[in-house]
Amino acid sequence: MRRSLVIAVVLLALAFVLVGGPSMLLSLSTSQIGSEEPADRKPTPDVVSFDDSESGFWEYLSPREGFQKRSPVNVIVRGDVDDIEQILTEAGGGDWSEINESEEEALPDTYSLTGGNASDNESENVSNNATRPTTETIPNESVNNTTNESVNNTTDNESRGRIPSLNWGKADGGVRYAYVDPGPNESGYWTTETLQLEDGDYYGQRNHIRLYESPNEDDDWVAMQTHSEHFDWFTLRHRVHGSQSAQRKVESGFMAHPQIDAQEDVSRIYLDNGNSSDADGWATLVELAGLLVIPTLVGIRSGRRDADAASDAGRSAERV
Repeated sequence: MRRSLVIAVVLLALAFVLVGGPSMLLSLSTSQIGSEEPADRKPTPDVVSFDDSESGFWEYLSPREGFQKRSPVNVIVRGDVDDIEQILTEAGGGDWSEINESEEEALPDTYSLTGGNASDNESENVSNNATRPTTETIPNESVNNTTNESVNNTTDNESRGRIPSLNWGKADGGVRYAYVDPGPNESGYWTTETLQLEDGDYYGQRNHIRLYESPNEDDDWVAMQTHSEHFDWFTLRHRVHGSQSAQRKVESGFMAHPQIDAQEDVSRIYLDNGNSSDADGWATLVELAGLLVIPTLVGIRSGRRDADAASDAGRSAERV
């Protein structure tokens, strides 16, 4: 009898040890679990700012409202959007024009021949380091706009078979968000572009600019992202070549303006965001502060409008 009791006690002890005893003794109580520190959130990255400005911007554009390094900012202008548009479209000798609503709202580059949404065309970035600007002066020489650049984006595999009818709905694949920080005592936020400009044929090859202005009226800066692309008639999408060719074209447009000193007003600063396609991390910096470009350009634009009105009147008279 005594031996049976000893054996029973030993078996119970073994069962307690092997089944759940240690876990019951070592498990944390509910209060202990609740008192643990939450996991650290990813900090907001530093923004690029200037000594005379309270606001700043993150040096990448993102396809969503999150810090996804996708398109590097490669041009910064100390001025406002109106000055930039008028210099590039009228005084710079280029063919830049504002992208119209039909191109913004129904972009074929977001649809494949099978009717599905296309993946984003601009290259993914993998670097996690972002340093503050370092300045470099651009030599005063003509900037060649190279158009024959290798296509770095790989083509998506397309489904074979019968071609269905295409859905030309509102595009959402071409959106790029910029993160801007208004400054002290205010929270940063994501915003879409203020303006888009293009130089070239939408259904051929073109250079494309997205412009994002400062959130503060007193801070005159505009962050820009430029790239070259072509329309692929086999996939009905835009394919991005790179950013340097378009960046050089924008530089040459500003340097050609008679009121801009190519040595003093145009330089480059290092943003360390050169991990997308052919980007090298150097952004063009243009100083437009103090330049009276609007009155001259308004006169040019008015003259063109008068000339267009006169030609239209002449054509109307001929029809009558």
